Amino acid sequence: MKTEKQKNRHLPWLILTLIFILLAALAVFVYIRRDSLDEHEFLDNSKKHVGLHVEELDEFYSLEEKPQIIGWFEHWGQEESVEKLALCGIRHEAFPMISWMPDNISFQDIIDGKYDDYIKQYLKNKVAVCTDIDVLIRFAHEMEVRPNYRFRWYSWQDESPETYKAAWIHMVNLSRTVSPNIKWVWSPNRSDEYSDPYYPGDDYVDYVGITMDLELTHHIRYKKFQDFYDTEGQRKHLLNFPKDVIVCEAGYAESGDHDEKAAYLESIYDGLKDNDELIAVVFFNKDVDANRLFRFTHNDRYLQVFYDGIRELRKLEILHEPTYQTA
Repeated sequence: MKTEKQKNRHLPWLILTLIFILLAALAVFVYIRRDSLDEHEFLDNSKKHVGLHVEELDEFYSLEEKPQIIGWFEHWGQEESVEKLALCGIRHEAFPMISWMPDNISFQDIIDGKYDDYIKQYLKNKVAVCTDIDVLIRFAHEMEVRPNYRFRWYSWQDESPETYKAAWIHMVNLSRTVSPNIKWVWSPNRSDEYSDPYYPGDDYVDYVGITMDLELTHHIRYKKFQDFYDTEGQRKHLLNFPKDVIVCEAGYAESGDHDEKAAYLESIYDGLKDNDELIAVVFFNKDVDANRLFRFTHNDRYLQVFYDGIRELRKLEILHEPTYQTA
């Protein structure tokens, strides 16, 4: 007789199968709706992309200027964001960047193939809808640990570099049996000698990502994005990787000084324009706690900076926007 634990072991896979059926139906709808799509839509590495972490889709639809990338977080084995995926794959409004979080999952089990069915089904769910666009997977981000860290905030930060890399390579190899649409974003917290040991290799990484969230109590209150990027993002170190770079989280914590935050948000666009290796910046738009009030779309002044930045990139003819939209 199967134990309750043995029965529940298959539950995430069954949930994913049901989601896949729904997404497959949505994929059929893609072919009914689209009338101007001629070929696969890639990120254009010769252009710039603006992204936004989105929690509620109503907020996205209310924007006067739409980002080219929308980001969100998904936890291993939990419900997927079907509506956000449909926005990308059916409405063709933006490219998806999914931060896939393997909470409390053994990376050795990934290497040993215990999650192969789940991984392949998860990825199939994405490309079932996003049949003709790139899907960015930011797996197990901010994996490195530094001596000055007081604590670890993700379970996968307990994994050794060797185990992390082996699990990553295993997953990328699985994804290549699913679809070439899936692009892998290796995204440490910072770029330096502590993150280097986790790099899986050029053949298994499509983009290098980085987190550039400036918390309120950070020891230096940078006024410009470029200073933060050069000093703590360690831009010179990033340039050692032969990959285009995506700032996967660009946030500036609210201090009450609206002039300061507006100026910093504007400087993010300056950084995107001035650094050739940067092809995308994804604005982090979420309040985490009192020290990390990163949300800005509730403030008209901040929103205007966001809109003006997109319009300036368009005016300079360096903005890449999806070529097909809803009819």
